[in-house]
Amino acid sequence: MTVLLGTLAAMLFGIGDTVAGIGGRKDGAPDAPSAIAFTATTVGAIISATYLLFFSDDWFTGNDIWWAIAAGIIMSSARPLLYRGMAMGPVMVFAPVLALVAVVVPAVLGVLVGQDLALLEIIGVAIALPAVVLVSGEDRLPKVEELRTSAVFGLGALVGLLVGIGGLFLSFVSEDAGAAPALALTLLGMVVIPIVAQTLGQSVRPNATTLKYGSIVGCTSVTAFVLSAITYQRGSAAIGSALIGLAPGVSMLIAWRFLSERIFPIQIVGGLLGATTVLLFALA
Repeated sequence: MTVLLGTLAAMLFGIGDTVAGIGGRKDGAPDAPSAIAFTATTVGAIISATYLLFFSDDWFTGNDIWWAIAAGIIMSSARPLLYRGMAMGPVMVFAPVLALVAVVVPAVLGVLVGQDLALLEIIGVAIALPAVVLVSGEDRLPKVEELRTSAVFGLGALVGLLVGIGGLFLSFVSEDAGAAPALALTLLGMVVIPIVAQTLGQSVRPNATTLKYGSIVGCTSVTAFVLSAITYQRGSAAIGSALIGLAPGVSMLIAWRFLSERIFPIQIVGGLLGATTVLLFALA
């Protein structure tokens, strides 16, 4: 069941992230990713609150609320940056870097807080490192300086770091909380995202384009949030992130099919190594 929920969450996240990127490109304004993120979060908060009020008795117990708040702050901070990266592109570089960093970070940090790292996960971490380099090179193997100065690589790594840490925090929330963390994440997002946007010198005020795309993303993402929260609660942070890490693969497929983005042979090799990393974490 954990694998099924995580896979469904990944598909919805991948679709929503790509839709957000398309909306950002269509609008073209620097503020668009933040406006889409804020709109999506607001829609998600309304949907999750309605669900909890009328259809569920899930709620927090003990320290669950604090872990959910911590996850909400971290993941909400990542959301405008995520949509900015998807709009900036290329998705074929940004998405896999984000995914692999998000998988490795909670696996490594989980060990420091007492979560075991199996042999397959250790191998997965080792494979993820060259995979990140290969998918970042597009048509050739990138140089260290190119990786260091690449805005797409840096943004993908930063978002992956934030998502990974947020996933680790969600893994500490008990299974009984059910869908409640989704409400915490979206409510906090309504506060955190404007702060992040203001720090970036941007506005979250939507226009017709960002409102339309943000509403679509809000519906897909809140469902994915619920499924991912349950996935993290039922497994370790490493397993949860490995499953959710499939989301950028969905984004890459959409970008290749509908946005006419090219994928080079070296990226295919990196993608296969990345897929192997995800598979190893899932099997572990």
